[in-house]
Amino acid sequence: MIKRELAKDPALAEENWDRFLPKFKKKNVKKRASPSAAADAAKKAAKAAARAAEAGGSVFPPLPAPSKIDLQLESGEYFLSERAQKGAPQGGARHGGGGQKVDADARRAAAFVPPPVVKSAKARAAAAAAKRQREEEGPSLAELSEKAKRRGKRRKA
Repeated sequence: MIKRELAKDPALAEENWDRFLPKFKKKNVKKRASPSAAADAAKKAAKAAARAAEAGGSVFPPLPAPSKIDLQLESGEYFLSERAQKGAPQGGARHGGGGQKVDADARRAAAFVPPPVVKSAKARAAAAAAKRQREEEGPSLAELSEKAKRRGKRRKA
């Protein structure tokens, strides 16, 4: 396009157009092989071997550090509710009353523990006599009929 415009102009038609044309650098120029090319290649190979020896011979990069979520998954903390997550690391040290809470809970629970049953000698003797009497008489008619009903229900189910 530049050459067409220059050809139209009669004053520039006879001149050299090199000053108007763009100058490009040649990119595909082959370099001449230097006599020390073989020596350079040997040096590069030696450096690469030294680097591989320093790196421990592993071709793969080191593993990344575990993320926060990975650590939570391992410890099981990830599956706790938000409230439990916030309360878990605080413990008793932050509030200063961790041991007191345990004591208070134990005192409250103690109210719901039934007192130990102490049978008097008369009651124990009466229970033993009743047991002996039942063993001597054998099963009563009412007990046998109940047992039969239970077995019948099991077979139907």
